Parts: sequence; C-alpha cells; structure tokens
Amino acid sequence: MLEDLNAYHIFYEVARRKSMSAASQQLGITPVTVTRTIQGLEKNLGRPLLIRMNRGVALTEEGGILYDRIKFTFDSLAAAEERILRPPSPRDSQLTIGLTSYAPRGLLLESCLPKLRSRCPDLQVSLLNVSKIDIVDAILNGVCDFVFGALVNIDSHRITNLPLFSDRIVAAVGARYGLPQEKPADFDALRDIPLISLPLDRDMALRASMLYRNNGAPYRPAVIVPDMACLAEAVAAGHGYAFLPSSALTPTPPGVIVLDTDFPYFDDIIFSLYFQADGPLGTAKEHFIRILEEETADRERRSE
Repeated sequence: MLEDLNAYHIFYEVARRKSMSAASQQLGITPVTVTRTIQGLEKNLGRPLLIRMNRGVALTEEGGILYDRIKFTFDSLAAAEERILRPPSPRDSQLTIGLTSYAPRGLLLESCLPKLRSRCPDLQVSLLNVSKIDIVDAILNGVCDFVFGALVNIDSHRITNLPLFSDRIVAAVGARYGLPQEKPADFDALRDIPLISLPLDRDMALRASMLYRNNGAPYRPAVIVPDMACLAEAVAAGHGYAFLPSSALTPTPPGVIVLDTDFPYFDDIIFSLYFQADGPLGTAKEHFIRILEEETADRERRSE
C-alpha cells in the first residue's frame, strides 16, 4: 500500500506539472524512476494515464479521473496540516472555501474576498479545489467551511444549499482559429477543433456528447486538463476549445475568444453555496454569505 501511495504521489506531481522531468526535479528522483513508476501504475490499473507529447504530457480521460481524486486527497491533507500547525486563534478568524471545477474564481477573488477582508481584517482565507462528488465529505469532515460551485443533488439534511445565480454556457476557443466572435458558435466550425475537458465533469461531458451524437460526430475529448487555470492556458495556446460557464472566463484571458452557444442540451447552469446546516455560522461566515449574495444580485442586475 505504501508503494502505491508513493506511485500516486509521483503521478500527482507529473500531472500537476505536465512534465516528467519537472516532477523528477521537484521530487528529487531520477527521470527514469518517474517513467518506470508511471508505467507500473498504468500496468497495474490496466489503463493509459498520460499522453506523451513533444513538450510535456497530457492526461487521458482515465488519468484525469485519477488526478481529480488524488488532488482532492492531497489538498485535504495539506489543509489539515495547515490547520494543525497554525497557531491557536479564535474559530472566527479562519475560513476555507472549496471550489468545484467551473466555479467563478474571478467573482470571489476580485469582488467578494476584498470586501470580506475589509470587514474582517484578521480573517485568514484559504481556497481549495473540491470535486462535486466530495462536497458533502469536505464540509462534514471540516475540510471546508463552504463549497461554491454548480448546483448538484445532495441527499443530506446536514448540508444547506443556497442557490445564487444562473449562468449561460459559452464556447471558449483560441484566437488563432479565427472564428467570428460576433455570432453564436457554429458546431460545424468547432467539430474539427480538439475539445478540451476537465476530469470528472460528468454534466458538461454529457451535454457535449449529446450535442456531438446528434450532429453525427463521435464525442472524443482530445485533451484532459486538471483544473480551470490549465484549461484557460490550453485554450489560449490554441490546443482546442472548451464548453464552460461564461463567469469562469471573467476576465477573458488573452488569446481566447468567447462564443455564445445556442445548442440544444446546453441549458443555463446554476451556481450554489453549500455549508453545514447545523451549528452557528459565526460573524465571518455570515459576512461571507451576505457579500456573496450582494455580489451575485448585482451581477444578475448588470446582465439584465
């Protein structure tokens, strides 16, 4: 089991850095050891995990699923270590916010958190990536105080689900493809461009697969990337296009064109805030909920 954990750690570093050589330098082991470990892991699992490219590596669909689970585990361990090692302080001075795949980070970082820190200057805020399937565990186990992300069905009376706003699905594509920005995305123009996807995003994958099938094309995500930052980088670098909520691209990165979609199956997506239902919230948490509600209400008014 310990050997498996070490192999998963090596895979995590390779996937996170998109490079075997960078992972070997970070871990202080030889590139040969990294290569053999990944090959052994792929053999044990019976699935390819990485796509070897001229410059670095990319994740296969199976590799993306594995990375998503491992990343949550390591992030949870890091968050637990931070809380243990952090000097004792009042409960109300710490806040950990989990974000699912397409959660609009810009809304938090540029609008909500500055206001929260002005009202609670001693508050320490940490952000943590959380898979949608881990929302309940992350909250009930104390890994996160809140999780902010797309609406999901949660069968737990101990979790409060606070819907905040709806968002439309857009297509983000590299500017180098020269697609016109002033009209909705044309599927015929997109179908020959590689599709970029995030791991474990079953809702978006289902919508895309139905769109492809009904337009006579096979659904094959060509590139799996671990997180939103890598997705934006891959689109800007011209590696393909991605379907995602418009708020996930605010502000729009350089080199990216955002196209409206009017495809079937791509209904608006609803973002919610999840937190533990029982127990007092505390001043900082109440401030955060109030600020997030205010900011999302302003956002809805501006979009009308």
